[in-house]
Amino acid sequence: MSTIVNSAGRFAGFSGVTTQKLNTALSGASQVDTSLAIPATSAGYVRVKITNGGGANTAVVYTVTMTDGTATIMIDTVNTAYVIANQANSGLDMLLQYNLDINATTCHVLATLSGTTTTANLDFEVISVP
Repeated sequence: MSTIVNSAGRFAGFSGVTTQKLNTALSGASQVDTSLAIPATSAGYVRVKITNGGGANTAVVYTVTMTDGTATIMIDTVNTAYVIANQANSGLDMLLQYNLDINATTCHVLATLSGTTTTANLDFEVISVP
């Protein structure tokens, strides 16, 4: 599984603006809302990476949204739990394209964990297309 790095990773040299939130620990069975303030954007990509936090099998459901403070638009959601095995480099790594009719200023990843162990790690980045 590729790693999100501070140099915009595989988007190095891309003309967009990249904003990142790295190494966020998720835990517990309640929904966790991790937000990221971004430059106003209406088009681009969101990369979300949720990996095992080191425990036994962990299941995750998530929703990715973007908002301008008034309107909120869902970019992607998974309502059926995805099980992250207790193995190195195990997890979800998604690149989601968005094209909005608002200028979003915040991206949210709402994640709920379940399973034997409720720990995971979250990295995400927003790549805004000018």
